[in-house]
Amino acid sequence: MSILRPANPQLAATCNRIQIFFYPQASMCKQTNPQATTARINRLKLKVKQLRATRDELKAIADRLVELHEDLIMEKAKMEKAKDEALGQLQTELNEAKFQLNDNRVRHEEIKDAEITRLTDVVRRQDAVQDEMTAKVCKLENELLSVRTEELKATPMASEDAVDYTLLDSETTLHSDDAHDEATLDKNEEESSSVPFNKTLSCGKLETIPEGSDVGDLECVHQPPPPQPRGRMPPPSVMKIRARLNSSWKATQTEEIARLECHVCEEEAREQTTKMCKVDAQKATSLIQADDLKAYNVVELETNESKAYHVVVLQTNESKSDVEHHEETKMCAVKKSRNKKEQAQFTHSQRLGENDLQTPNERDHTGIRVCVSPREMKARSRRVYEQLPEVVENKRQDELERQRKERLENLRFQRQEQLRQRREQCQARRDNKSHVTKPKSQS
Repeated sequence: MSILRPANPQLAATCNRIQIFFYPQASMCKQTNPQATTARINRLKLKVKQLRATRDELKAIADRLVELHEDLIMEKAKMEKAKDEALGQLQTELNEAKFQLNDNRVRHEEIKDAEITRLTDVVRRQDAVQDEMTAKVCKLENELLSVRTEELKATPMASEDAVDYTLLDSETTLHSDDAHDEATLDKNEEESSSVPFNKTLSCGKLETIPEGSDVGDLECVHQPPPPQPRGRMPPPSVMKIRARLNSSWKATQTEEIARLECHVCEEEAREQTTKMCKVDAQKATSLIQADDLKAYNVVELETNESKAYHVVVLQTNESKSDVEHHEETKMCAVKKSRNKKEQAQFTHSQRLGENDLQTPNERDHTGIRVCVSPREMKARSRRVYEQLPEVVENKRQDELERQRKERLENLRFQRQEQLRQRREQCQARRDNKSHVTKPKSQS
């Protein structure tokens, strides 16, 4: 609604006041400034742009959070997989070690059973050989007796010569210093029944005595005669049979005895070495104290109950000249116990002194006692010590443990390297996305 304005300014002002009083809305519309409206519109447009940029940033942040969540789930799955693989590998190694331990135990039992069987066979073989040799001896004696019987039938002899001739091993027996034993006197008394006035003394002299005198009162004042064969010499065939019998018997017996003695010595040395060198790997950890004990380095075993020094006995056949002299080297260490009573009992049972040193005479009989320390050993003793089954097994176990630790360290290093690379890749992707998102928000 438009109102005509008068030309007079005063009248026009009055009209305006009337119009504002009666038509306030129309007056307000007319008073609106178009520049203010444009500025307000521009401000609203700028706010809309800012809200859109904020929305885009929030969308980018949400996408990034989703991506990080997916990466976290992936990393967690990979870590679980690596953990399962490591546990599986450790379980496999543990099973392999258990299987190897059981295999070694079974093999040790088999070896022990085989040794027992072999010893039993040796004893049975020895008994069989002895029975066979006894049978051969009886057979040869029967042959010899038959030959002598035939010879006696062919050429009759005196009873005394016949009795002397039937003896096997006593034909060439020398006259000993005990010439007046009771057996010889009994034989002489039997012979005196056929010769009443003549008496052959044990020394070999023929004495004439009156009839009825006591033979026990006679005393020999003669010197023993030179050794001579009693009776007639046997024929060559009998001598050959006897020589063959004696040689075969002695050779077989000597060989069997030597073999059994050698085997018994080896078994005793092996059992003693195994018994003294056995170390319980589950309860003890060997530590070499080379700095504190320079003169007597010992292998210290730390157990849960007490601290003790392990006793090792080594027996070697190596000599100083490597040709002639053979000595037994015993290496041991004094057992150290927290309880003095146990220490005294151990020292008494092991026959050790305060410093485990013995005199040369005792060393000649019991061996050389030195402390166990591969660093302070001589080359000969070190070679023997390093060739012990327990030392070889410990070295092998240490090598396996070192390899296992090295593999675990390599796996850990590889895992850290992979995680570092993935972090770098994620950071690079994050930087690229933020760099791409900023120009859009500015536009």
